[in-house]
Amino acid sequence: EMAARIYANASCVEVYGRQANEAHRWLAEGLLYCRERDLDFWWAYMRGWLAELLIREGRWTEAKEIAREVADLPLTARVLRFPATAALARLCIREGAPGFDALLSDLTFE
Repeated sequence: EMAARIYANASCVEVYGRQANEAHRWLAEGLLYCRERDLDFWWAYMRGWLAELLIREGRWTEAKEIAREVADLPLTARVLRFPATAALARLCIREGAPGFDALLSDLTFE
């Protein structure tokens, strides 16, 4: 699980730093690592970051599919869905699609 956390953190840093090639590398390795070890929580979290990366690359259709897949997972810890839900909300707002208000409310922690 610690290795999965490292993959997730490294990919997040590269997405925020706009280092797409490095982000894709960390995400690809991390997603594979998590799938092979049934680390579904970390896999979902990194898929959300992949959706964010794809938005930044202008690949909105792919990003939406990935974000929707993760946002719809019945994960009890909302923090694991957070990157995907945020990406999906951003896409809905940009496209003028309805339903973004429900996504935004899922992003708040009370």
